[in-house]
Amino acid sequence: TVKVRSVQSFIETSGEVEARTNVSVYPEIGGKVASLAVEVGDEVRKGDVIASVDPSKPGAYYSLSPVKAPITGTVTEIVSRPGTTVTTGTAVVKVGDIDDLVIYADIPERDVADLKVGLRADISFPAFRGEIFSGEIVRVSPVVDKASRSKQVELRITGSDSRINAGMFPKLKFYTRIYEGYVVIPDEAIVTRAGKNYVFL
Repeated sequence: TVKVRSVQSFIETSGEVEARTNVSVYPEIGGKVASLAVEVGDEVRKGDVIASVDPSKPGAYYSLSPVKAPITGTVTEIVSRPGTTVTTGTAVVKVGDIDDLVIYADIPERDVADLKVGLRADISFPAFRGEIFSGEIVRVSPVVDKASRSKQVELRITGSDSRINAGMFPKLKFYTRIYEGYVVIPDEAIVTRAGKNYVFL
């Protein structure tokens, strides 16, 4: 049956769950990572020694230099393992607040006109088939990335769920404009043959 009704427009894309606060930890001096006191998932407090760097060189020996956590949080990534040569610009680990998770997604330039803070989205994860989580945009980048021709958006997940972890890749459906007075039919009434769509009367 053909009906006249409103049509909801949407944008579909994928994103990545990350800790909103995720800090790279750098050594104060270059050398080789001598030891690592943490692994991914370990909780650390600000000031904890999480690694040590040996700045010694042939013919010159120095004391180990401690690498300390700059914030309280959870180790989200090990960047440099023991034996790795690092500089003051090389991260050793990353520490983040995994209780404060957000989703980052890149939206193509053709769709950026529909982006705004508060825009609702359905969020789904491969690990939880058939389950839909909700969220909304809390920040829209003010610039378009020149390389990807896209804008980054930041989403907050409504409520908290311990099953959602940093590093997950969710599918996102943003609900944008509503168009009134369109003639519509069910999807199952459309038959595709040789790449073209047909409807039988």
